[in-house]
Amino acid sequence: MPIDALVSAPLIVAAVFVFSALGKLRDPRRAAAAFDALKVPDTLAHEWMRTAHPWAELLLALCLVVTSGIPAVLTATIATVLAVAYLVLVLRAAQRPEPTDCACFGAARSEELSGWTVMRNVLLLGLSGLCVWAATDGRSPWQRAGELGPEVWWLGAIVAAVLMTTLILYPSSSKPAIEAEDSMGDQALEDYERSEIPHAPVTMADGRVLSLRELAGSRPQLILAVSGYCSSCLPTIEAAPDWRERLPEVDIHLLYASDLPAIGDDMASSTRSAPQDLYDTKRFAYEALRLHGTPSAVLLGADGMLAGGPVAGHDSISTFVADVEAELVGARLLAR
Repeated sequence: MPIDALVSAPLIVAAVFVFSALGKLRDPRRAAAAFDALKVPDTLAHEWMRTAHPWAELLLALCLVVTSGIPAVLTATIATVLAVAYLVLVLRAAQRPEPTDCACFGAARSEELSGWTVMRNVLLLGLSGLCVWAATDGRSPWQRAGELGPEVWWLGAIVAAVLMTTLILYPSSSKPAIEAEDSMGDQALEDYERSEIPHAPVTMADGRVLSLRELAGSRPQLILAVSGYCSSCLPTIEAAPDWRERLPEVDIHLLYASDLPAIGDDMASSTRSAPQDLYDTKRFAYEALRLHGTPSAVLLGADGMLAGGPVAGHDSISTFVADVEAELVGARLLAR
């Protein structure tokens, strides 16, 4: 194995852990919610563990670069065990029928779990195993880098590639994990091109099945499509009660594509028996309303027509709700 390869493996794994830790520190709330989305065992999901996780990743990254001898072997072994744990969680989540949000890199790279996520974790595991092999050399990557001599430019190229990848992938601000194709953006509600509400069925919390058009037969309905495995949905789910108070003329529903919420015991207990919840296990309503991501929202009018949306991402939904509220306030003033 060329010496530059032995240097590169710990550097790449360390860079992954640093990237992951910084993303979690930028948005600790979403990172903590990811423990629930990925169904981390309760014994490993205590509050202090969620808080300490990114700091542990940073410490592990530092030790991968500077330690040598037995401490280096121990550090590389811990990194490998952690990579195995990540891979197991991802594989378990990939087998669920409902899409799962993987906030593996916190605010930096929240995404819907896919085959690419699994492949990325397999690669991380392979590189971590190579770190164990490299650690048996008795020298730290830092020491081996000093011995490269004229070949030190390989190390420079590796560092430059890692930095460039980080700058490209790391956003300047936290953004929604999934963007809907037909998000309204800044388009005013009055300019919205309306269409008929589809006759797609949804299941009420009490087991009744209604079509979307029946649901909106007498009052406007704001549908909030969320997932029990989506950490990005947590702010939207928690904001729903406040939005119901702000929009008394509108019925607000959380629409799940699974039988029951599954994002965490505390939150699930508060929403599991809510009469406003809707379920769409066959995803008929999701497809009919073109809700391709979570969280997303669409407004159904009481006249049988779509009144707004879909919009995606918590920030966009919050703006959408504010726009609806402004329209309703204006209508109240005109009615006086």
